[in-house]
Amino acid sequence: MEAIRVRVVNQIALIVLLLVLPAGAAARDRPAIRVDELGYAPGEHKVAYLIAPRTHPHFVVLDAGGHVVLKGHAGRNRGVWNRRYRAVQPLDLSKLHTPGTYRVRAAGALSPRFRIRAGLFLPRVGETVQFFQAQRDGANVIAGPLHRRPAHLNDAHATVYAAPRYDGPDSDVIVGSSLKPIGGPVDVEGGWMDAGDFVKFTHTTAYAAALLFVARRELGTAAPSTLEPEARFGLDWLDKAWQADGSMLLQVGIGSGNAKGTFFGDHDLWRLPEKDDGLKGKANRYIRNRPVFRANAPGTQLPPNLAGRTAAAFALAAQLDAAAQPARAGRELATAAAIYGAAKTEHVKVVTALPHAFYP
Repeated sequence: MEAIRVRVVNQIALIVLLLVLPAGAAARDRPAIRVDELGYAPGEHKVAYLIAPRTHPHFVVLDAGGHVVLKGHAGRNRGVWNRRYRAVQPLDLSKLHTPGTYRVRAAGALSPRFRIRAGLFLPRVGETVQFFQAQRDGANVIAGPLHRRPAHLNDAHATVYAAPRYDGPDSDVIVGSSLKPIGGPVDVEGGWMDAGDFVKFTHTTAYAAALLFVARRELGTAAPSTLEPEARFGLDWLDKAWQADGSMLLQVGIGSGNAKGTFFGDHDLWRLPEKDDGLKGKANRYIRNRPVFRANAPGTQLPPNLAGRTAAAFALAAQLDAAAQPARAGRELATAAAIYGAAKTEHVKVVTALPHAFYP
């Protein structure tokens, strides 16, 4: 469980912890300390962050009784957070192993209380799976508390289009009156929708599926029964994205329409996902029949980020299947090897989404 903690939560800890700066603290330019208020496992790598107008050299950790149980040196400045807070320094708490409640003190600031305890994170795995279940697309949705319904069934026979041009490097507004079809139909039904809209991305799907498989591998019999089926739901869609001609489908759908407003994209309308297949009118054509885009042309090499992440998802599935289902594991491993072998390793251009600004 601690291995999962390092790979999953610590990757987002800095973003989450910094975003909760209280407005009063910012106004007074007072240093602030951010910890993971969910807590830490005894044996994991533990990090807090000091946010201040300037760097500070030291910190201490206090137990529930106010006694100093750890002294440490603040890490090097990670950079400017904003014009008031010129320093963000990691505070390594990893030497704390004893279960209990603690606070960090540095630069005159005192952190919120946090726990060190075994077993904090297992319930979070099931909750994470529920999030992915809520993001399912296609025919095999799970109703859940959001009362989800099948959506985007037209993705089962989608057209592949050339990458559009945009009206600026950070814009998702398309230039031109229409998209140019270059292939298809392809079956891209299913998969997970992106967390903020209905577009589906291979880049994020591969990353999420790999992490779910890692969690399943590390937890073993302690894993929630829903974990592996959800990981395989994502893998099934990745199997569709990897085409027999050696191309990888990059995404399904567009964020916005064109500059002239003659067609719409996903972000232009507020509606339930199950409404898209039945939308009428020419302006809705790329919402009703969503375009698909390639990461690489058939027979050419793959962007390395997509090759690595997607190959990892298939290889992790093969690890889980090796003992009980060796034939399936063999197919998964062969797919992983083929995708990995197609990676472009020289003069690379990382391709994540269209536009690139979605996932730079």
